[in-house]
Amino acid sequence: MLGAAALAAPATFWFFTRAFFGDEERFDRWDIAVLVALVAVGFGRPAVVAETAYYLGSIVLVGLALSQVVRGLPADLVEPRRRLRAVFTVVVGV
Repeated sequence: MLGAAALAAPATFWFFTRAFFGDEERFDRWDIAVLVALVAVGFGRPAVVAETAYYLGSIVLVGLALSQVVRGLPADLVEPRRRLRAVFTVVVGV
């Protein structure tokens, strides 16, 4: 269980940024499919292809999460959340 939770971290980070910084109210079944696929590929990591696919998918999901944060910055009218976006992007990016 802990292994699956650790493998799901990039997808759950993406879900978090979409829920916190986005305007979406709920997730659909494709979001869950991405989570399940990432965990399934992660369990096959001893194989070179599966390991490469897992890390590439993780990088894409973290990139999507950061783009969600940056993309909404100009339209965000809540000042504390605007400041949090900038801090969040710098901290996670580093």
